Amino acid sequence: MNERAEQALGELMSSKKYKQVCEETVRRIFLQELEKRGNIKQADKAARAQLHQITGAFMSEGELKAARGLLKAYQEGDGAAFDRLMDLHASTKERAPHARALYGALFERVGRPGRVLDLACGLNPLVLAVQDIEVLGVDIHGGMIEIVNQWAQALSLPAQGILGDLLCMKEFPRADMVLMLKLLPVLEQQKTGAAMELLMAQRAKWRVVSFPTRSLGGRRVGMERHYSEWFEGHLPEGLRIYDRLQVDNELMYIVQADEQ
Repeated sequence: MNERAEQALGELMSSKKYKQVCEETVRRIFLQELEKRGNIKQADKAARAQLHQITGAFMSEGELKAARGLLKAYQEGDGAAFDRLMDLHASTKERAPHARALYGALFERVGRPGRVLDLACGLNPLVLAVQDIEVLGVDIHGGMIEIVNQWAQALSLPAQGILGDLLCMKEFPRADMVLMLKLLPVLEQQKTGAAMELLMAQRAKWRVVSFPTRSLGGRRVGMERHYSEWFEGHLPEGLRIYDRLQVDNELMYIVQADEQ
């Protein structure tokens, strides 16, 4: 990569919108676009478009600031501040009304895990940690990870968040269960085959995958059938579907590894 390209990448990494996104992610996407297009300006524009697409569900600067304020309110005795924190993150808010039912059904089938690895975690590690489950979360957004760790430390919760790009990580920590909630389609859009590669790379007996069954507008447009046919048709050898369940608008697969 020449000096002009390095400069463009540096400006992208330090931009207000993407400065908290994992540097590996920004670099990976920029270099992919540069290789495809051979033009720095076009690569920068395409990289920004793709980053916007994959980070669209992240919390804004205003929401991150609100999350820090809610922590202070919680420490001062506002018990409802935790629930309001969950409402700040789109995926967590969407899952919140049925989270206990979802995890209850999951643990009823395979038992309560001692340690969970939550990939593309958002604020979800806190949801599990308040149930006294040890959670390690991985996300590409530094602001999200900061909020998880601040709340976990303040509330003495068994949760930790680390910054990481799932398409760049070479090895994953061992866990009893790995969560990949609404994640695989996002990875597959970025790199064909990445979803099943990630699924196979885990070091856990139980791997839990979920898919949305409704569009962002709430419409059912054949998503359940589409995702179930794709997932069941591409499941690698060495893994088997232990169970399948649906809670509200989330289709969940419990996948068991042959040997761990």
